[in-house]
Amino acid sequence: MQAELVRSKPSTTEEPHVHVKKYRSRFEIASTILHVVVDGNATKTRLMYGSFLSFAQINEYLNFLLANELVKKEEATHMYSLTEKGMRFLHIYEELSALIGLDEPIHAP
Repeated sequence: MQAELVRSKPSTTEEPHVHVKKYRSRFEIASTILHVVVDGNATKTRLMYGSFLSFAQINEYLNFLLANELVKKEEATHMYSLTEKGMRFLHIYEELSALIGLDEPIHAP
């Protein structure tokens, strides 16, 4: 996971603040997409907006998720649904996040 540090201008009475602009990892983005799928009505457009990705990005991630059998597409309705493997991925990702704090901000030393 990458992060960009941005230092704000210190005021006369406080220490300088460090703001971290977080870039999402591939697994975090995949997890976000899978959460949108679980919520239902998972069309490509819904997945794109729900995971804050561009059209090109959602296509890349859907190809990855489909190839790894984490989601499946209903051709008749163009809706995506979670597979058993996708559900396991979500549970494992959530356990790892809780164990090592994947969602916590990175603090500068």
